[in-house]
Amino acid sequence: MSKKTDCYNYVMLILGSTIGAGLASGQEIVLFFAQYGFVSLPFLLAFVFLFSFSILTLFKFGKISTKEKDFDKTIKHQVFFDSCGNAIFIIFSATMVSGIESLFNQLFFYTKFHLWAIISLFICAFIILKGFKFILKLNAFLVPIIIIATIGVCALSFSPSIKHSPLTFNTDISNFIFLITSTILYSSCNIMISNKVLIKVGTKIKKESAKKVAIISSIILALIIALIVIALLSNDNSLLFAELPLVYLAFTINSTVGYIYSGIIFLCIITTLLTTLFSFNENLRKKISNKFFSTFIACILIFSLSLFGFENIVRYSYPIIGAIGIFMIFSIKNRLNYENCSCPVLK
Repeated sequence: MSKKTDCYNYVMLILGSTIGAGLASGQEIVLFFAQYGFVSLPFLLAFVFLFSFSILTLFKFGKISTKEKDFDKTIKHQVFFDSCGNAIFIIFSATMVSGIESLFNQLFFYTKFHLWAIISLFICAFIILKGFKFILKLNAFLVPIIIIATIGVCALSFSPSIKHSPLTFNTDISNFIFLITSTILYSSCNIMISNKVLIKVGTKIKKESAKKVAIISSIILALIIALIVIALLSNDNSLLFAELPLVYLAFTINSTVGYIYSGIIFLCIITTLLTTLFSFNENLRKKISNKFFSTFIACILIFSLSLFGFENIVRYSYPIIGAIGIFMIFSIKNRLNYENCSCPVLK
């Protein structure tokens, strides 16, 4: 593949990992930004910087060695690092699965047997067994569709034919401290979704391409978040208290748009679930050599946690994951600083 194709695929991988059920549904955008009002928008500039920095840190970490087995030697407290990573992958995967459950139970029919969760895990298990290159190609195809659809729903929500409520939140600057914390946590939380695949990409990506991929991914993501924030705050006040705010907004436009966007949400969930399930399965493979058995165990653990419900997992676990993510990124950064003098690719 050419350098341009590589860059495009890596950007789509990062965006596909991040634009999951939480972001595309609007739930995590409400939690981290929209609840503070329009004053949250300037903080997305800080998000671009933090997210780019984190991506580059993980890319550089991957450059320490081209052999994945050598990654274990680059962090002093590897057991703790792996444990945190596995917990994060399980939680994010469970969030995606419970997001599918919540979405399809409302759109089609409710099932006590968690049919939708089982189907989504089966689909993703089948895909990850086909390998990392196939996941890259799938993201390259699906993510542009997801981005266009999300922008489209937000744009249609500003139509004069739709009844708009007064601005939901004012621009009270007293939320400044909360927004600083929220921006940092959101950035580190999302980087943890794809930390394993970013390290893997870091073994392949050229130095000149790394910055482009990091900056482009961060800017596109920030623009999408900004558009969602504006769309939610400019419409019905009750949206901010909905389990799937952007889905409800799509149905406000009309039922056709609602059903189409629900399908897009499913694609968003699948792209993120592929990353987190793949990452968790890769870690399990260190203990369980059989890839089919390790995939089965991973799916069982994720399914079990998903039973706690989408909104509960997002609300209570994401801020904690963000805090863990900050620690993990700085642990890696400290190690990179130590290796810098002996590893020319990091200079």
